[in-house]
Amino acid sequence: MERARQLELAWQDDHRGARVRVLTWMYLAGGVFCLLGAFASANPVRRVGPLAAIGAGAVLIAAALFVWGRRAPSWLMHGLVLLYSLDIALIAAISRTPAGVVAVGPVLMVAAMYCGAFCTTRALRVHMGLSSAAYLAGTGLSGITTAWVSVGVAIAVACAVAATLSNLAYQLHLRGATDALTGALHRSIWLQLARQELRRQPITIALLDLDNFKAVNDEHGHLVGDELLSTVARAWAAALGSDELLGRFGGDEFVVLMPGTSVEQANQRLAELRRVHEASWSVGLAQAQPGQDVTAVLAAADADLLHAKRLRHNPPGHDVLSNRRTIKSQRELRAAPTSAPPGRPAEAGRAPSGTGPLA
Repeated sequence: MERARQLELAWQDDHRGARVRVLTWMYLAGGVFCLLGAFASANPVRRVGPLAAIGAGAVLIAAALFVWGRRAPSWLMHGLVLLYSLDIALIAAISRTPAGVVAVGPVLMVAAMYCGAFCTTRALRVHMGLSSAAYLAGTGLSGITTAWVSVGVAIAVACAVAATLSNLAYQLHLRGATDALTGALHRSIWLQLARQELRRQPITIALLDLDNFKAVNDEHGHLVGDELLSTVARAWAAALGSDELLGRFGGDEFVVLMPGTSVEQANQRLAELRRVHEASWSVGLAQAQPGQDVTAVLAAADADLLHAKRLRHNPPGHDVLSNRRTIKSQRELRAAPTSAPPGRPAEAGRAPSGTGPLA
């Protein structure tokens, strides 16, 4: 599963309470307005009964959401959004004036704002497509031909609002989920996504720790160290697959989630990561099956990392940029090549570490 969709699903879980509250108010407000319209003297619809039934049903749904909404599964929430779209079609179909048909436009806008804020990109497209089709079908059934232009404008505006709001919400969530320096996921977000992935399939976790990073900060300054972290992490992220997740666990320690990957395949992926930047690093691996705890998997990977670091025997003065002993400025660091020089082995300077699945 791609990282963007994983993040969207995670945010849906985080905002379940807000999703329920907003949908409750949508049904309650819509139901009240339908009831008021049904019994108003200037009734906008041909038949009072259907409009009153829609209003009463919406109020009952709002009450049910208020009481049991927190326990509602995701499929039921999507079903209620689809029902909201069906109500749009019914109200448009029983309208007796162009004003009555056009008045449904703001209701469509409310649905668009809800979908833009709380639905994944895939669900947004489905809901907006069905809502637009429902509005068009209801307008056609009403027999009012003078409202088509206004209905088309309302649909276009609603779709634009939904798409814009969805993009803004994604960018806002993404900014809060990723480390500004490296672009890697924050620890808490990475753990949440790892738990979700482990419920579906086996995973392999790799803990990566830059070698002698403290010496870089001490000898060259923290700005150079930050530049190194940024370039290395972004090089790794560009080399990883769309379903592999890079997280920063603090300082110079990173973690990679590789779903559905064996230890042998993981070692091959790590060898590819070593080729994208010259920085040397140690790694610990652990594998888990669905049902195991992510924290225990991380502990196993951490133990393997400690073992790997004990096996390393770097010469005195060895720098994390293994083919350079001194770097005097960020400009020199940025000028460093981003791939291993020709003829240099991808695994140079690294002793094999013990890996294996959790017992």
